Amino acid sequence: MISNLKDLKKVIMEYNGDVESRLLYPVYDTAKSFYNKAEFKRLYTNDLSINLLYSYNTLVCGIITEHDKIKYILNTDIASDLLFSNTTLRHLKEFLIQNIEVLRLSHLIDGKITKSDIIKSDNKILN
Repeated sequence: MISNLKDLKKVIMEYNGDVESRLLYPVYDTAKSFYNKAEFKRLYTNDLSINLLYSYNTLVCGIITEHDKIKYILNTDIASDLLFSNTTLRHLKEFLIQNIEVLRLSHLIDGKITKSDIIKSDNKILN
């Protein structure tokens, strides 16, 4: 299992398969658009799936599914005031909520998620 940010970055750097890439669009957020500033990427191998969120071209979060275990890892290499800036936090919340079925975050109610919820579940197996 990818256990930390360093492992995640290594897998991304060494990945040589197809990458599905698209802009993240607000579905649950009240914004009409994220103005092409949030991007979603998906990487696959035989037993691994990684969903990545990039905000302003910076890796923010990865959702890892490996051997039926699911967790997400925040990019703690960037300063928390940037990671949790108003706009990037909106991108992060939208990304996690759109992946709610996969994440099985039971503490989310009515599509609401707080910064505290995000921090509590960082790098923990969710199922």
